[in-house]
Amino acid sequence: MDWIVNIGERAIKISLPDSMPDNIPFMATMNEKAVEVIWQRATRLLKYRDCTDQRSIWKSVHTRSKNVSRFAGEPDVGVSIEFTPSGRFSTTILEATVSMALHGVHSQNQGGAKKKIKSLRSQITGKVLKVFAKPSGKVEPGDVLLIIEAMKMENRILATSSAVVDAILVSEGSMVAVGAELIIFERNIQIEHRYVQARS
Repeated sequence: MDWIVNIGERAIKISLPDSMPDNIPFMATMNEKAVEVIWQRATRLLKYRDCTDQRSIWKSVHTRSKNVSRFAGEPDVGVSIEFTPSGRFSTTILEATVSMALHGVHSQNQGGAKKKIKSLRSQITGKVLKVFAKPSGKVEPGDVLLIIEAMKMENRILATSSAVVDAILVSEGSMVAVGAELIIFERNIQIEHRYVQARS
């Protein structure tokens, strides 16, 4: 089964078998690159290696699901995973959106950071720095709707099509979680996420 995993502005295509056997090697692909994978369900350990390199050694990561969210009418699933690479003590939080890659059907985020929506939801957990959109105001392509800061990165959400704002659901200084509704538009609008280093 094919999946599109969107991490920030990166889109990765992953092909997995319909069911993942426990503790038995199976084949998968990441952006057309063949990998061999072993999933140990009891310990939540994922081991993988590059099939195209005969000298490739097994690498492993410990994973823990922190959050999985899906909203009615939206094909994308928001996931938050905590993982610890083998040999390291520090953990990393990975936030991404995942959707099935079906022939002739395009995910809202597939192939880039643009998506068409009527209700704008946060893709990250962070602090709302600035809200530029105004209730009942019209937005044009290139307009910045709002800025959310997380982990010293600013997520600037831009309109790439015209629309009219129906409601603003957040205020400057408020904290938002992944999936929180931010802005509702009168009709579908195409938006784009841009991540930039926050000012120190």
